Amino acid sequence: MTIWGQEMPGQFAVPMLQPEDVIPHLARGRKHWRDGRSAKELARRWWEAGGFPPSVETLLRRCPEWNGVVFIEAKFEHRTDLGTPGRASQTDLLVIASTSEGNGIVAVEGKADESFGQVVEAWLAKGVDQNNAAHRIGGIASTPGKIARLESLCRILKLDIKSALVLRYQLLHRTVAALLEAKRFGCHQALVLVHHFSADADSSASSLSDFVQFGEAVGAPISGVDPISQPVVLDGVQLRLAWVEDNCNPRHGIGVRELIFALGMARCFEGVENELARYWQLRFAILTELFGLPGAWEEDKSRTPRMLLSLAQAICDIGFFESFLEYSWMPGEREIYEQHKVNVEAREELYREALLDFAEELLLKYWPNVQGKRFTEEELISKGLSASEPDSIDFI
Repeated sequence: MTIWGQEMPGQFAVPMLQPEDVIPHLARGRKHWRDGRSAKELARRWWEAGGFPPSVETLLRRCPEWNGVVFIEAKFEHRTDLGTPGRASQTDLLVIASTSEGNGIVAVEGKADESFGQVVEAWLAKGVDQNNAAHRIGGIASTPGKIARLESLCRILKLDIKSALVLRYQLLHRTVAALLEAKRFGCHQALVLVHHFSADADSSASSLSDFVQFGEAVGAPISGVDPISQPVVLDGVQLRLAWVEDNCNPRHGIGVRELIFALGMARCFEGVENELARYWQLRFAILTELFGLPGAWEEDKSRTPRMLLSLAQAICDIGFFESFLEYSWMPGEREIYEQHKVNVEAREELYREALLDFAEELLLKYWPNVQGKRFTEEELISKGLSASEPDSIDFI
């Protein structure tokens, strides 16, 4: 069994030695690597299983073509060029497996109470003047690049444009990415699998409803009894959709490093008024209470070194490539970027870890009473925190 990190230029892959090797390849690095959230839960669960986790194996036995499947290799945070303007689709975990009918692709999307993001209509209209835009699709004003992408996605998925407007955009491009990767690897079947982690079964209801709606739209319906869909042939590939639930790993929880990170994020958003800022300011306030720290402890210069604030902000600010959300490449620029991106991000992560070590020791020196304390995400939610962190891309 082999699990890889993201591909390097020239299609070479980097073998992983531990789950944390995924961090440099996440869309926002350390900011997506948190106990109880999907990136960390997914990496740990599949890594510890050494292949398909038990819950996934049980699900795969339910359909003939996937029963007896053998895990070959996998790639975390695998990027697929969709062949249209815009960013690549980044699959959380792309698995190549051997089945009774030949090799197949399993595209895994990890979720831990997170949503599937914007519906297509909102994604199309975002940032566009609806009164003066020259380009429209399905009655919605948008950009030529987004229109070209949506038309391509709908063509591959055999979707009517108007019916696609109410679906979650993430589900469209992730599914097309799975189909394209199946064709690239010469596979005749693909499975799009949502691996959902939660301590509360009811918390998945909204996302599961969106997933079921998408399955019905593309002709791969999921019944309420069986969490794996009927097959549908799209773009020459037999596709199934599936949903599997697992509890969050009880061994992990929110500790001192999360408190430091929340402090840094709250300070980064100081003076800002939007949903993302309120989320991090409230998260820090709740953690302060849970850890038994007094109000405004971070500003108490007699008991908290000022250096801790600077460290916390620096930990959250690391990430040279995070500001490159939409970018038009100069000739030859992208190739050079791809050659250096992974190395730069890996070194950024080493630097972030060193700062976290420094900040943690400093915090425990002056506030030793917080040592060893850990909390669950559910405890934060019970105190009023949103169950899902707002998508940072909407506020940058």
